Amino acid sequence: MHRPLVWFAAGLAVHTVACVWLRRGVRKAQAEPSPEPSPDTPLSVVVAAKNESERLAPLMAALDAQTHRPLEIVVVDDGSTDGTRRMLDAWASRNPKVSVVGNSGPPGKKGALATGIAAARHDALALTDADCAPPPGWAASLAKRLAPHPSPVVVGYAPYRRAPGLLNAAARYETLVTGMLTAAAVGQGHPYMAFGANLAYPRSVFRDVDGFDGHETLLSGDDDLFVQAVHRQHSAPIVFAFGPDTYVPSDAPTTWRGWMHQKMRHLSDGRHYPTNVQTALTVYHLTAHLLWLAPLVSGWPGAALLAARLAMHGWALRPFADAVGESDLVAKSPALELVYTLHHALLAPRALLGTLRRW
Repeated sequence: MHRPLVWFAAGLAVHTVACVWLRRGVRKAQAEPSPEPSPDTPLSVVVAAKNESERLAPLMAALDAQTHRPLEIVVVDDGSTDGTRRMLDAWASRNPKVSVVGNSGPPGKKGALATGIAAARHDALALTDADCAPPPGWAASLAKRLAPHPSPVVVGYAPYRRAPGLLNAAARYETLVTGMLTAAAVGQGHPYMAFGANLAYPRSVFRDVDGFDGHETLLSGDDDLFVQAVHRQHSAPIVFAFGPDTYVPSDAPTTWRGWMHQKMRHLSDGRHYPTNVQTALTVYHLTAHLLWLAPLVSGWPGAALLAARLAMHGWALRPFADAVGESDLVAKSPALELVYTLHHALLAPRALLGTLRRW
């Protein structure tokens, strides 16, 4: 066996171990006991909004339809210059559960969220984004999960809605892989990431970790860096929420440029991750990406190694995809993995080495 093929085989072995770890982690996260029926926990939904007038209607309708009681909705206007504030004020005038406040902290999502968390009446908090539409049972499901003591941090999934085209499939697939990594890490007891569009925790935990202190100047990180702080300080258990009433959908970006900028923003937090997390993610992605070179360098034996890697990854992805209703993407995963690899190889170095200045 010539030397490059040995290296590719070693990469496959390492990636196989990672895939086994991921599949087991998802299974462990799924095995988390379901919350027992309990009296309704008062819940405050907090949303930060800036120039969202064209996307607010679905969110308002979705939050109006929530079945949970008691519930309050706190929306923070982060200095909008379009019709966002007028829409929010009109909504609050017809729905007594809604309150609208201006951002009294630093400009940006973290300042707006901190303002909303401070203004909320209840300790149990659920966070989502202005372009999302949580299902009617979302608030009730999160409130039930926050009822036990000590209350956990609840990490939820935020998929993109299905639409025609390669861009939609690629964006959905990237989000699916991210969800698998997130759920597996939670299940294995090493949480490091979350979806800011679907996250719940007690306000007392937010205060225990001093909110967003330490990364307040970063554009993002209100989800993953916050979860890392909770885990590092042992402030609360962290669980992953499975179930159709917990998933919060939104529309995928409609341009490649828009999707790439969004992913740049998400990836930029990686430089602030703990060293062990950075190392694990680097090994996982590097072994996956390098195997695409195996057929070019080693011919048919290399192609066999790549095929084995794709089959192993699909096997690891299947439990999470089935759980969140995205099984159609597993069948397409070989082709979508190529798009994922190219996108990640292009964006990750730029995100980790550059400075993101625009949301």
